[in-house]
Amino acid sequence: MEDIHNKVFLITGAASGIGAGVVRAVLEKGAKHVAILDIGVEQGKALEAELNAKYGPKKAKFIKCDVTTSDLEAAYEETIEEQGYIDVVVNNAGIMNDEHSVYKKQIAINVTALITSSVIANDLMRRTNGGRGGTIINIASIVGLMQTPFLPIYSATKSAVLHFSNCLGHEVNYARTGVRVIAVCYGQTDTNLLSLNYLDVLDQDLLPGLQEAMKQLPCQSIESAVKGCVEAIERGASGSTWLVDADLPARDISSVLADTCRMRYQDIVMNVMQQQQQKQQQQYLLAASRLVSVRPKHTIITRTPVFAKCSSSWDIMLTHSPMEDIHNKVFLITGAASGIGAGVVRAVLEKGAKHVAILDIGVEQGKALEAELNAKYGPKKAKFIKCDVTTSELEAAYEETIKEQGYIDVVVNNAGIMNDEHSIYKKQIAINVTALITSSVIANDLMRRTNGGRGGTIVNISSIAGLMQIPFFPIYCATKSAVLHFSNCLGHEVNYARTGVRVIAMCYGQTDTNLLSLNSLGVLDQDMLPSVQAAMKQQPCQSIESAVKGCVEAIERGASGSTWLVDADLPARDISSVLADTCRMRYQDIVMSVMQQQKQQ
Repeated sequence: MEDIHNKVFLITGAASGIGAGVVRAVLEKGAKHVAILDIGVEQGKALEAELNAKYGPKKAKFIKCDVTTSDLEAAYEETIEEQGYIDVVVNNAGIMNDEHSVYKKQIAINVTALITSSVIANDLMRRTNGGRGGTIINIASIVGLMQTPFLPIYSATKSAVLHFSNCLGHEVNYARTGVRVIAVCYGQTDTNLLSLNYLDVLDQDLLPGLQEAMKQLPCQSIESAVKGCVEAIERGASGSTWLVDADLPARDISSVLADTCRMRYQDIVMNVMQQQQQKQQQQYLLAASRLVSVRPKHTIITRTPVFAKCSSSWDIMLTHSPMEDIHNKVFLITGAASGIGAGVVRAVLEKGAKHVAILDIGVEQGKALEAELNAKYGPKKAKFIKCDVTTSELEAAYEETIKEQGYIDVVVNNAGIMNDEHSIYKKQIAINVTALITSSVIANDLMRRTNGGRGGTIVNISSIAGLMQIPFFPIYCATKSAVLHFSNCLGHEVNYARTGVRVIAMCYGQTDTNLLSLNSLGVLDQDMLPSVQAAMKQQPCQSIESAVKGCVEAIERGASGSTWLVDADLPARDISSVLADTCRMRYQDIVMSVMQQQKQQ
């Protein structure tokens, strides 16, 4: 339980709407001071004057703050200088706009700034740094819990917020720092976010469908949202997630999320164990067949595989997945000069790809790979293009490839890093999330049939870290959750039916690449590095070849919106049914809860 009385608060996006409501509510409950951070100067100053007149001088202070700039850190410094400490941070600032010219700003506000604010707050509050402990509240959304086709980028940002909060707030971290981290998922709320002046979509043709869908959902009041947020502050355990929807009492849905994470984890682990058993059985049968002079193939096929258990939904998915012939296709692959990316380049050329554009910052490796492949497969089969995916070089690489080849059939967004270290995590978000989404948007616009394109395929590299709560890498986990959720939403059948562009997510387990090197790997909390290294040693580490083979299989067989797991040197598996089941479990649990509470009222 957290007593709000005499606590110092810092709240972003706090000059109006839910943020201003929370400011008023905590002062009403006896908060010592509230720092009101917002870009709205007129509203912020008016709120400051109103509250100081009502509750006493210096109870509230407005600080003009664009959370995507150095204003944010300056606001923390100003508050600490005046108050000496901060007890509770509410990261409420956010926008909902997937439109082409705005979505990067949306990622910067909803993800990068929220994580930055959480990192600053965690460093200030944590007891291992001499802090008093404290609370961080991060505002997510109900769309971070389920797959929806209309706002894939906004949904990705809120999935990132949810996963980051669950990982940073994990009991392993809380036990050391004394800093609670709580996620609040709002349902549709009557704020400016829903106004057409602020709301927009990636695909304008889907705007009427989104507006119609929103009409069907209950729209709660700001007062209900505020009340739910305050309850989460007062009662929430670290790592918990609270749902506030339909003007109903706030509900801690952490057990639902834990059950679905456990369901995903157990299904994946059981699958790995079963496939390992099958692999051992096949090896045994092969050896036995040689002893009795029976053809190995015949011997294996006449026996029932150990893991012959499949759900009917999985069977249907495999039966109806579109087949993609790699032969004569034009590929563009990021992070492709080495590692998994280079492996995929070689594999698709071996299968007869017409051309592969190799995008990477590694000039020496890229040029060497280009020369090797053109010597082996023929001139102009491969072309290295120096490309930092976080810059305008990405769009230029697309333009260069289109100019030379006329079209692109398959894009593999493989570029990524794994480093939560303070000086690097923003770059990690820029590469793993913003650049991947940007590449997907460019590819989708070029390929989509409604724009006169040929259709095509986008493969986005996520990770097993996007499927489960891992306390050691909260930011990396957040980026991979965003990739997974974005891909599932953009690849949703509603979008695929119109565009002809498949979008597939790959979840790799621990793979023997440079990402695992201590030169590349970094953690947010350096004290945890030994534990991280020990934990990683316990996990199976698959070869690059296995990861490449799985990616190629997903390209050839994957349905749009599907997710493929490649782990422990075992065959790739389409785990879409597992994700669909867990999303359905979350959704049904939430809807049933709402219906039951409405009935009680």
